[in-house]
Amino acid sequence: MIRVIALLAWTVFAFSTDFPSIPKDYKLGLISTDKLLTFIKKKKKVIIVDARHEGYKEEHIPTAINIDYLKLTHKVNGVPAVILPNDELETILSELGLRRDVPIVVYGSGSSLRDWTDATRVILQLVWAGVREVYLLDGGIAKWIDEEKPIEKGENKLPASSFKISYNPPFTLASTDSVLYAVKHPKEIQLVDARPENRFTGEFDDPRMPRDGHIKGAKWLDAGELVWQEGAYYTLLGKEEIEALFEERGIDLDRPILTYCGSGHVSSGVWFVLRAILKKKVAWVYEGGMLEASRIKEIPILNGFENLNGR
Repeated sequence: MIRVIALLAWTVFAFSTDFPSIPKDYKLGLISTDKLLTFIKKKKKVIIVDARHEGYKEEHIPTAINIDYLKLTHKVNGVPAVILPNDELETILSELGLRRDVPIVVYGSGSSLRDWTDATRVILQLVWAGVREVYLLDGGIAKWIDEEKPIEKGENKLPASSFKISYNPPFTLASTDSVLYAVKHPKEIQLVDARPENRFTGEFDDPRMPRDGHIKGAKWLDAGELVWQEGAYYTLLGKEEIEALFEERGIDLDRPILTYCGSGHVSSGVWFVLRAILKKKVAWVYEGGMLEASRIKEIPILNGFENLNGR
């Protein structure tokens, strides 16, 4: 309950004052392949992170290190990808050589509808840890390769750092209590399910979950709909197209949004778009997702679509 009260307090605070939820010099955005290549050529101080689960050693963008988002998580109560406690997170980020004050560019594969969210999941974790400047490479390594930009093989490692987490920004991760509050107060906090349609409706039988379907009151917006295919790669839709998609699904961009998926993976893509592209202050990811919600009897789970604005 304490976390729910804190969440609501921050929500009111964000709408009633100009005080930011994170430091004023914080930046979260999108970067092009051309811009990143310029950074590399000019040897700009930037850390590049390859967020793919496989393929890194065979080919990656020059100087990039590899961070699979699962490396920064552990399993809790049946949920396989809960972010590590701050002390453990500090240790791993220090070993990786990351720093809060150095810009970080993260990329995924970019070759399918949803693999870009491998990168946004890492970005969410870095923001939670307090990194002040993080960017998503639009189109991922698929676009980079398609444009015949330079590629490396092997493995890069950065010198160890001393990464310290001073606090966790509030508009990042939400607790189960916050979801329970949102279910009871849909006019205050909107729930958005970021999974494919058959998972939202419950038609897909997921053996990991006691109950299939979606959380009562949730709107549906598949994270894969936020990108479009350009030949061999996928890039994000334009801002106006994204806004139109949210409107089509009955999602009010002027109200707080709590997005979820199975375990905080593809929903991080919706969160990134809300925060980085649409510049919305109040948005969270329910990290436990349906893997946790389906186990909690107090959270109502429904099948199908509840209303016409659900699709």
